[in-house]
Amino acid sequence: MVQFCIQVLAEDGEVHVSLCNGQGGTPVDKPKREWHNSWQVVAMATEAHLILSAVGPFENENYPSYKCTGYRSQDKGFRVENALLHIFSRSFPCISVQITHMEEVVEGENVHYNIPTELSDYVFRRFLSPDSVHPVKLVQDFFLKELLAHWSVSMATASAPFLIAAKRLHSCCHCVDNSQCYSRA
Repeated sequence: MVQFCIQVLAEDGEVHVSLCNGQGGTPVDKPKREWHNSWQVVAMATEAHLILSAVGPFENENYPSYKCTGYRSQDKGFRVENALLHIFSRSFPCISVQITHMEEVVEGENVHYNIPTELSDYVFRRFLSPDSVHPVKLVQDFFLKELLAHWSVSMATASAPFLIAAKRLHSCCHCVDNSQCYSRA
């Protein structure tokens, strides 16, 4: 059914699925059924590239053409009190992460690492430089001033490297496992 919906769904359209409380398999369902005993509505919609946008009470008066049909061809209708409306919309296309290779000098040695391209513009912003008016710099200055009022504190003027050589970190912290450290390429 969901596969058919996606074929006729407008780009900004929604799919509304009403289920008796507990049938959806979502955390909103109270009482929540076991996963295998639910419609697994989110998982099924995911197969059609839909995401759950909202869950709310199903108010059948908002749907004048809604007709409660029988349960398994019996005359017994569904109980719509406490039923839930699951609203699905198209998910954004999955875009693979672009990687940028970075290189910088740390303690006189070249260090190579990869970061997501969308973060590469933010790596060297220099917002903590002495002449910066960036909010992070203002907060840092405020904290430094308050600390200086109570303790002897000094601030390093050189920019701190993003990576610390694994052998230096290991020599400082003997309990650190080398597998958890960045290493030079």
